[in-house]
Amino acid sequence: MGYDGTSVFQGAKVGGTTYMKKIVVTFMIKVHFFVDLTNLAMLVLLKLSLVIRLEVLLQAMHVFSLSPKKFFEFQKLYDVFIEKKQVT
Repeated sequence: MGYDGTSVFQGAKVGGTTYMKKIVVTFMIKVHFFVDLTNLAMLVLLKLSLVIRLEVLLQAMHVFSLSPKKFFEFQKLYDVFIEKKQVT
């Protein structure tokens, strides 16, 4: 048994392509909506000083993670900090 898969797949109203477009377009609209919401939330958060300081801290940690020697020094500094924090 055989059939012409191309004509079935690309039917104007009920083909596979039309069905996929309906699903994908609906999904993409939802994704776009949430991306826009996330972008707006990040724009608001980036104005807060705490978030700016956190971003600077994360960038500094990233620099430390690129170098094994710097990371080891950072780990030692962290351990000293934790020890002092537990004492007080």
